[in-house]
Amino acid sequence: MKKIFLLLGLLVSLLSADIRWADDLDDALEIAQKEDKIVMMMFSMRGCHACRFMERKVYAEPKVRKAFDKDFIGVHVDVKEDFVPQGYDYFATPTLFFIDKNKKLLDKQVGGLRDYQFLDKLSEVKKIATY
Repeated sequence: MKKIFLLLGLLVSLLSADIRWADDLDDALEIAQKEDKIVMMMFSMRGCHACRFMERKVYAEPKVRKAFDKDFIGVHVDVKEDFVPQGYDYFATPTLFFIDKNKKLLDKQVGGLRDYQFLDKLSEVKKIATY
């Protein structure tokens, strides 16, 4: 019985795994340099329903996690509680900034996305990064 509970706990933790988040922008850029990835910095705040939707539904989708983790590293910034890096202006949450490993802004997305829209955005950003 104990083994069944352990296996169920492991399964639940794997299914609810989130995308990979770095501690801050500097950490993400360091990982992006080493692993040749693109940084996605998400600006959000408590009380933002679109932010919570993306965190709970979109990022939790296995196909999203797989696509994201292959080419991206994330940074989550709570605009009310965390240090907001200079040079990244936002007027609504969520706002997503896509940055290459050399700190060049590739694209910006204002507003929440559904899983299929987010996957399309990741594809667009990858194309921009390869130019």
